[in-house]
Amino acid sequence: MIQNYNQILVENKTMYTERLKLRPFTIDDAKYVYEYASDEQTVKYLTWPMHKDIEHTKRVIENFYIPYPGTYAVEENVSGKCIGSLGISINDKSDSVTYGIAINSQFWNKGYATEILTKAIKFTFEVLKAKKAHGEHLIGNDASGKIMLKCGMQYIGKGLIEIRGENKDTHQYAINLSDWHQI
Repeated sequence: MIQNYNQILVENKTMYTERLKLRPFTIDDAKYVYEYASDEQTVKYLTWPMHKDIEHTKRVIENFYIPYPGTYAVEENVSGKCIGSLGISINDKSDSVTYGIAINSQFWNKGYATEILTKAIKFTFEVLKAKKAHGEHLIGNDASGKIMLKCGMQYIGKGLIEIRGENKDTHQYAINLSDWHQI
């Protein structure tokens, strides 16, 4: 069982990849978050609705991003701009982790999501000491599936998720600690 995972997340509130800084959100990120959260292309395959105004974005940051360890702003090192988010959700009963990644569509196809997921999986197994990592994407979002496969996850089947009262089909992926050690 993952022990004191919230404490571990608090102690690891900032992480780095080659080109990105994963850090806590601040209210100063609102204009950048709104930029991608109000973009139809960016939110097309996400579980949350498009933001209609920056006040909505500020409320989301204050009520859902800032208070919860495991919710990271993705900051591009070169620009210092928040270009997305990473959510790490832990199921302590099954010692498993699930990820949610959102990237501003202006920054797609640059390898950032692969970089984020690679770091998240390494953190999951090396720091959190979890036994399994999961990811899923809505059917039609094939790019996300390719990223998960590239990061060593295996396709495990179809799933179903409820989004705003509507059931949507998903593809699910996972990697176990023992499989990760072999990569």
